[in-house]
Amino acid sequence: MIFTATNSDDNNRYGDQQDSPSGVGQNVRDFNNLKDAKNVANAGKSAAATAETGLNTANAATTAATTATGAEVAASAASGSAVGPVGTVAGTAWGLRHTLVKVLGAIGVIFLVLLCFFYSLPEIVFNSVFGFDGGNNENNLTIESNYMELSDSIQGVIDDAYAEAVAKAEKMIKNGKYDYDISLLNLTDNAKASANYDVANILSIYSVMIGEGETVSKADMVRKLEAHKSEFFPISSEVKKEVTVVPTEYWTYRMQIIPVVTNKRVTGTINGVTQYQYTWEHRMVYVEDKKITAEETITVDRYRQVTVETGTVFLNNMVNVHDYTCYIQDGTTTISPTETEVEYLAVTIGSFNSSVLQTAFGYDPNAIYGDTGKTNAEIVKMKTDGLKSLLYGNHTAGESVPLTDAELIAMLNNLNCNETRKALVQNGLSLVGKVPYFWGGKSSAGWNEQWGQPKLVTASGSSTTGTIQPYGMDCTGFTDWVYKTTLGISLYEPEKYNQIKNCHPITESELKSGDIGFLLNSDGSVNHALLFVGYDADGKRLWVHCTAAYNGVVVNTPHYDYKLQLYRPNNVVFGDE
Repeated sequence: MIFTATNSDDNNRYGDQQDSPSGVGQNVRDFNNLKDAKNVANAGKSAAATAETGLNTANAATTAATTATGAEVAASAASGSAVGPVGTVAGTAWGLRHTLVKVLGAIGVIFLVLLCFFYSLPEIVFNSVFGFDGGNNENNLTIESNYMELSDSIQGVIDDAYAEAVAKAEKMIKNGKYDYDISLLNLTDNAKASANYDVANILSIYSVMIGEGETVSKADMVRKLEAHKSEFFPISSEVKKEVTVVPTEYWTYRMQIIPVVTNKRVTGTINGVTQYQYTWEHRMVYVEDKKITAEETITVDRYRQVTVETGTVFLNNMVNVHDYTCYIQDGTTTISPTETEVEYLAVTIGSFNSSVLQTAFGYDPNAIYGDTGKTNAEIVKMKTDGLKSLLYGNHTAGESVPLTDAELIAMLNNLNCNETRKALVQNGLSLVGKVPYFWGGKSSAGWNEQWGQPKLVTASGSSTTGTIQPYGMDCTGFTDWVYKTTLGISLYEPEKYNQIKNCHPITESELKSGDIGFLLNSDGSVNHALLFVGYDADGKRLWVHCTAAYNGVVVNTPHYDYKLQLYRPNNVVFGDE
């Protein structure tokens, strides 16, 4: 299963001046379509760079065998000539042994390449594909499709773990009888701010730490993860107090005109029931209409409840007379909300705790792996990189370093702008190092669970078109996401993927945090889009942007900063105009 990115308008796709990622999905397609030993060897060499020494040794041996062949065949021919037909047969047989040596040597090289290839990948990914687990691959799995199945299984466990964490936080609030609404308003959910886990890394750790006599399998991996899913998202809390306004409520009333009895006299009895003659008139009264909540002192009309007799007028006579409760206006009154101190629970759901994997899989990163002389951590990194290289063509997608909370807060504190612009920058910086670059990638507001998952690039015009890449956003997709997430406003021109036409130019002196920088091509079209952060200690302009050059969202001063054209989105109220 491969997710397909949604690319609404290939003709209006904007890229990046650094858009030169390597051909990605080709590695997978080449591997899945291997037809002979040569293709296998080449695929193995590409995926297992760590086997270079072994390969060189094997190749040297093969070359030596080939060099020796000519001399030994000549010797065998001479031997045949000396001893007659029997000697000829014996000499020929003796000479053929070198061809056999070369064939066996070539097979040995291929076998070594395959061995190194598989050694550089997590066993759980290829075992079932090639029947190394004793099966016969009835589902015709490929490495790519098997990875996707395993990824979905891991995602399922993590989704369940997150749901349990949220339910636990809500239970803590309810059981403690804390103010529910204020507690939820102050809930910090770091789990949804970033996926913060690496599927390839999890598969590698599991494969490295599989015990003696155990067989790697999806079911076994899921079972071990589920046994510790309650620990994946740590929860902390703090009881706090807040003085809150208790709104006051009052009714509004709507007018009603009804016939009201003004007098009545007895006219007799019928079957023991007293009969009356009514005198009546139409009067204006009021009935309750809407209940209003007021959070500030307000003066409103006051109404007094009364009970009157009314009925149905028939031929100018009143019938079906009954009591009716209504209201009449009685001056005005001033009402005010009250204040009270309430307790609430400030809950923090932590991001994915990858250290739990050590417990789940019995993983000691510093222990030596077998007799390799390398640590488990080194072997895991090799397998993780090998898998990413096979799937994506490189292992660095999305690896720009995320900002720590302290770094992000420090950057925001140094900004000289209002809260609206600061919120734009904060949301942009929150994705640094967490979201890969993906040609044509667009996302709705908020965190996208599919970021980082393999998807087919369908937008035309890139070297990655038609390949598999970790899903993320392109440059304008990122700036659009920031504005949608922060203000609920899209930067794109209606029904088009052109942002610059939905912005107006500004000068350097007008530039403020949250404004947009466009790098333009010679024909005036957009090459790249960046969100302005502010100035660093040296007075250089800082930009946060999603770029192929860094395989994702990064904050820096690009070398082309002086070329950027400065713009501000139209129809956005920043509050500092």
